[in-house]
Amino acid sequence: GAQYIPTGRGLATTREPLVKLFRCFAASHMYDALEALLLLSFCHGVDYGMGFYSCTIFTVTSWFAAPFLFNPRQFESAKQTCQDFQEWTVWMRSKESSEVMSWHAWQMRLQEARRNSYLIS
Repeated sequence: GAQYIPTGRGLATTREPLVKLFRCFAASHMYDALEALLLLSFCHGVDYGMGFYSCTIFTVTSWFAAPFLFNPRQFESAKQTCQDFQEWTVWMRSKESSEVMSWHAWQMRLQEARRNSYLIS
């Protein structure tokens, strides 16, 4: 019969802090969602059809919400959610040199990676 082969990753049953979720998913999900929302706002007044607007809004909502919806126990308690938000605002305002402690350092690392990459290999 079939047998389970452990991968060493474990089952995702722990709650992750908002700052960690932001660091993991902002560059790949949230920034793209914000960009699509901005482009959608430029389409205001143009009739592309209800299907276009519905799909775009669904996509933007999915990109914003997915990191939180698929994280077990993210909104388990209001107290923990408020504490997460406070930690996130401190992280956003901090100018520390560590990516874990500061949005500024994290963003500088992302920009450095972009500066050192080439569009054409």
